[in-house]
Amino acid sequence: MHFGMPTLIETKSIEDCAALCSELELNFIELNMCFPQYQKLNVPLLKNIAKQYNIYYTIHLDEKLSPCDFNGRVSDAYIATTLDAITAAKQLNIPILNMHLQEGVLVTLPEKKVHLFEAYEEHYLQKLSNFRDKCEEAIGAAEIKICIENTNGYQHSFLKNRWIYC
Repeated sequence: MHFGMPTLIETKSIEDCAALCSELELNFIELNMCFPQYQKLNVPLLKNIAKQYNIYYTIHLDEKLSPCDFNGRVSDAYIATTLDAITAAKQLNIPILNMHLQEGVLVTLPEKKVHLFEAYEEHYLQKLSNFRDKCEEAIGAAEIKICIENTNGYQHSFLKNRWIYC
């Protein structure tokens, strides 16, 4: 079993983070794509640091990643960001990309609250399937998994079992 650590705000560089990771005898660092220093991954630098400290990386995609956004320009930007991360992951032999599924916009009515992704579930599922297909194509034969975390137990019908079955 391997143990790792997230990107720490207390470490100002990837090398500082890697040194701590090694000192703690951990195996990997999860690069958090929300941090400014990881917006464009410096593959040669990351390779050198991984080799120097005998570690590897995983990636945590942007916390607000919304590939199912109804605004096509917004969803396209998030998809492009994910595809860039997959490209870097292939170069760095990163086995896992973690992400969250967004609940989307919540509309409050006098008698209830409605999630737009639920009200337009077919559109949501189509966008989710498109995202999945683009990720699968980009990953190809590489040994990369995209893991969905922190879903609060898939409380909404539009989130239940959709990644696997859509």
